[in-house]
Amino acid sequence: EVVRKQLAQLPIAPDKDSDDFIKQRDLLKQLGQIVGQQEKTLRAISLIRDPCELAFPQPLTVPQIQQQLKPGQVIVTFLQAGQSYYVMKLSSDRYTIESQIEARDFEQKIRRLIKSINVGEKAAVHAPAVFQNEEWRKVARELSEMIFAKTEPQAIDNLEEIIFVPDGKAWYLPMEILQVGTPEDSVNLSDKIRVRYAPIAALGVPDQRRSRRFRRAGIVASRNFLRDDKDRIAQGRKDVQTALPQIETIDKTTQGPSALIAANLDKLIVWELSSEKTKTPMSFSPLQFDAGKSGADLKAWMMLPWYGVDQVILSGVSSGVEGSRNADGSELFLLTTGLLVNRPTTTATRAESCVWESCTISYSLW
Repeated sequence: EVVRKQLAQLPIAPDKDSDDFIKQRDLLKQLGQIVGQQEKTLRAISLIRDPCELAFPQPLTVPQIQQQLKPGQVIVTFLQAGQSYYVMKLSSDRYTIESQIEARDFEQKIRRLIKSINVGEKAAVHAPAVFQNEEWRKVARELSEMIFAKTEPQAIDNLEEIIFVPDGKAWYLPMEILQVGTPEDSVNLSDKIRVRYAPIAALGVPDQRRSRRFRRAGIVASRNFLRDDKDRIAQGRKDVQTALPQIETIDKTTQGPSALIAANLDKLIVWELSSEKTKTPMSFSPLQFDAGKSGADLKAWMMLPWYGVDQVILSGVSSGVEGSRNADGSELFLLTTGLLVNRPTTTATRAESCVWESCTISYSLW
């Protein structure tokens, strides 16, 4: 804790060979040695057959979730089972099965929608005219009718927020562009109400503990598209720094494994095109610039010192929707839960050391 507080007093990326640079290098080395010893001790403790107050994801019953939902909030949960998708709707006072959708038809429509909005091809370049095609709106309306089979249009108008819990290939469906209103005058769902995602229903509602204050923010600013040039990247970084004056730039010159760097951040923006081919979601490197190195992957982020990032924006993540017919959405589910579990409480006692807080994660997948 003492070492971590000393690191918090230093810039994330100090000038090379400065006093802060040398001090940071020594402190990161010291912190790495400390947490390495702690991990060995923790692994030994984990083999003891004693119960642990484990709560991630937090085990909430349906009534407990309903108690935390506000009027105007709805959780829409998908469940893929056999040859069907079941859609369930949960509000503060009601729990209903909204629809049962034939999986093959549903997934075909998702593929049609993705193709109609010109997504799914790696490094594809499209002429502006292709975006004038309104075919996507028709497919999005068909999907809306499948998902909200028992919901009257005016009922959606009365909502303030929908939290979607996808399953299977529903992870690749951009819920924001589902269509509401009349066929002649339909609009995007997100133009009417707020849309949010959660990997499980229990993470769609916040826990009751107070979150820590946001003090430090970092940005990895490289390229979001294959054809990004240096001037565009520099301007993008400048725009972010104008909006968030205290944000610090993280790049290849930054010292230490990214798992320890992340332990000193509250907010993180990764403006980096993910070109990493990972075997599992846990081998994904969130900061990208040190991908493949020790202490860079998500598995390392989940280890001590258990001070993860509260808010993460990953703007260049490649998902299975990009050219793979075998993709089943699991890579997004596991990546999301892996990032969420990385955010522990900063005031955990020994009895609470396995209790985790949720964090906010935003992806740009399309």
